[in-house]
Amino acid sequence: MRVFTTILLLLTFVFPAFGQGLSPCNGATSITYQGYDYDIVEIGDQCWFADDLQSTAFRNGDLIDFAEEVGYEIGSVSPVYAESEIEGNGSFGKLYNLYAVTDDRRLCPQNWTEATGFNWEALGEYISSNYAVLPGSALKS
Repeated sequence: MRVFTTILLLLTFVFPAFGQGLSPCNGATSITYQGYDYDIVEIGDQCWFADDLQSTAFRNGDLIDFAEEVGYEIGSVSPVYAESEIEGNGSFGKLYNLYAVTDDRRLCPQNWTEATGFNWEALGEYISSNYAVLPGSALKS
C-alpha cells in the first residue's frame, strides 16, 4: 500500500492579532526555523512561506525518519520525509507523508500551521478575484 503523500508545504501563518489593524505577516519578510531562513509573503489575508520547508525534525526536536526515495512503501504509520529532486534542477525541499504532516509534534514553527483545504481555497479565491491570470502564473511573481 502506497501511503506516501506528496504535500506541498507552503505554510499559512496563524496570527492571533489579525483583525486588530495588523497585517498577516506583521511586517516580517522572513523567518528562521531549525537553522534555515525562509522568505515569507502576504497573499490576501494570509501569510505564506515563499520557500519549501526543509525540516528534518518536528517542532519539539524529535527527528523525522528519512525515506530512501519518493514513493517509499511504508508498512506502518510512521512519519517520514523524502528529498524532492528533479534531475538537473537540484532539491526542491522535503516531501512529508501524511503521518508527518498530521503528527501532534507539528512540522511548523510556533504560531504557524500546515495549510488546510480552507487555506488553499482562500488563496485560490484571492488570486482569482485579484489577478487576470491563472493562479500558478500569479504565484510565480
